Amino acid sequence: MPMPEVEFEARIEALTSRVEPLEKLVHACAAQLPAPLRYHSGKEHHGFRYGKPHAEHFCLLKAVRAVERTQRSSSRARAMPRKSAC
Repeated sequence: MPMPEVEFEARIEALTSRVEPLEKLVHACAAQLPAPLRYHSGKEHHGFRYGKPHAEHFCLLKAVRAVERTQRSSSRARAMPRKSAC
């Protein structure tokens, strides 16, 4: 039996409200680290690199990816049509 629309929206909203504090924490942690440098390999690779990366940088990147995936998942779930059971 499919989940009622109201319950579905409530669950997505609960997930979003749990991600917001994590997003703020990621921003606060990023502010404590030196900004990455713009990088060009001389060929076709553009991006950003940290001058002297440490474990904190990698943990921050993992946290950013986790927050971004969760946000993307909730927005996709809202946009996806829900099918009723046959």
